[in-house]
Amino acid sequence: MNSFTERLRKRFFGKWLNKIALVLSVGLVSFTATGCWDRQELEQQAFVTVLGIDKAPNGLVDCTVSLALPNNPASGGGGGNKSSLSGSSPMTFRAHNVTEALSLANASVERTLALSHLSAIVIGEDVARDGITSQLQPLVRYREFRRTVFIGVTKGTAKELMQLNKPVLEASSGRIAADIAEVGGRNGMTLVVRLHQLLSALETPHQDPVLPLYSVNDQVKQDPKGKQGLSETAVKYNAGQVNRSGGNPVEWMGAAVFQGDRLVGFLTGPEVAYFRVLQGTLRSTRMSFSDPKGRYENVDLAIRMERQPQYNIALTNPLKISIDVPLDTELVSSGGQKDWSLTGNRVQLENMLNQRMSADMTALVNKLTKDYKVDGIPISNHIRHLFSTDAEFVRYPWEEKLQNAQVDVHAHVQLRRFGIQNVPLQTKN
Repeated sequence: MNSFTERLRKRFFGKWLNKIALVLSVGLVSFTATGCWDRQELEQQAFVTVLGIDKAPNGLVDCTVSLALPNNPASGGGGGNKSSLSGSSPMTFRAHNVTEALSLANASVERTLALSHLSAIVIGEDVARDGITSQLQPLVRYREFRRTVFIGVTKGTAKELMQLNKPVLEASSGRIAADIAEVGGRNGMTLVVRLHQLLSALETPHQDPVLPLYSVNDQVKQDPKGKQGLSETAVKYNAGQVNRSGGNPVEWMGAAVFQGDRLVGFLTGPEVAYFRVLQGTLRSTRMSFSDPKGRYENVDLAIRMERQPQYNIALTNPLKISIDVPLDTELVSSGGQKDWSLTGNRVQLENMLNQRMSADMTALVNKLTKDYKVDGIPISNHIRHLFSTDAEFVRYPWEEKLQNAQVDVHAHVQLRRFGIQNVPLQTKN
């Protein structure tokens, strides 16, 4: 009987000892868990919104940063018209690479630099022509660089671009890049490229990057208030050369074309619109045309893509590339006196547009593949299914074949709408 009681007592107390040990273990583990001991308050951080990278002597780089200035909207005093993330004057630091420059920045910036609000990276033309791979290494490895950040190239230096950038409407320095990307998606003449897309193009065989292009308009730079008016008579679609007066000296239009990681050339605004058509990424754009035969004057179209372009590629010698591009268009304006209620006039205009757009897009493909020797669209995506293995695709001499390729682009324009008035405006004599 005594032995039975002893066994019962040991079993009872054993269960309680196990429970106590479990509670103590949980309590001890909670002390070792990470908490907020290493946190940084907002007022302890300096948020980098734009980063510029330029070439410097002796193999160094100049990194220019634009910092957001958080303001408390509840605080009194002046400056009530400022945004909650208005930008500071850009600062430039010379270093071996980007991460070292960010470390050096804290020798003159009172708060720790943070990249959580970085919206855009701008690469100077000199860096782009020498090769951007070495400058991308810190961006790839440093975990604070998000791969969703926008990236582009500027003519001249990124430092000058950031110093002269005076947005017309946007006060928040963190919103400017997103606004430009939204505008580019709607007007079609500006590319929208993120860091991930650039890295993917560099790492994918038979593909080359094409980045958005920025530039400073010297005419606006010298006359920021537009007092001297306009001197040139031509209409230009090149970044830094748009014929205008007043406003922000910085312009974004066209694109920078890379062969591998080196800048080799540029595209104009209309060429970028065609480029996006061939990519199948165009949402909408507006373009102006004139008939060489004089039948039409300043025909303005709103262009949309309803279907993807169709590629037919024959791996023959020479290579044959045929591209069918369906486009839905709307007549926005016309300087002539055509009556668009007549079927014959509409068919005649469609035929002219088909010929003009087909010739323009064929010339663009030839410019990329033969003049710049790149495949930025990339057309190579449409030949992958012709190879049984990825190794065969990689070994195929695609770049060499492109040099002698026969390219034919066929635009299929359908005029769906002609505005709210078909007949030309009639005025009294």
